[in-house]
Amino acid sequence: MIRLFTLLFLVISLFVATSCSSMEMIDCPYVVADSRIELGALEDSYEFAGVHFSLYNDSLKDISSFTVSFLVYDNDGQNPFIGSNCIVKSFNAPVAAHTKSDFSVSLDSHLVRVPKEKYILDFFYIKKISYADGSVWTDPFGMHSTSEVSQNDD
Repeated sequence: MIRLFTLLFLVISLFVATSCSSMEMIDCPYVVADSRIELGALEDSYEFAGVHFSLYNDSLKDISSFTVSFLVYDNDGQNPFIGSNCIVKSFNAPVAAHTKSDFSVSLDSHLVRVPKEKYILDFFYIKKISYADGSVWTDPFGMHSTSEVSQNDD
């Protein structure tokens, strides 16, 4: 009987300990705003197409680096590239706590021809955040992603 209670206590303790430590993973420590794909050139960034977004650091810690992930589709919902349409880009750029910074990602290396119509940006999320204090927040499966973030029409 004592073994049963000991086992039950260990199982409950393990459940409580792991559920409490994973609760902070539910909270999203950032806000992405104004995500869009632009065609044309942006000096020192890209010649033909790029993704623009603003990142608001909604945590008490300063960000030292982060990794963004997103998908790109043409207006027919197809992959516009010969390779993968899943783009992952890391930034070694500080973002202070409770501040917003603007970023862009070049799509030039994925293009085989200059696009004539704007693309659709989908499943956009921050995959990993490294903080200045050495801690790391991750969302490896895109639980905080936004779908069909932008379909630009002229």
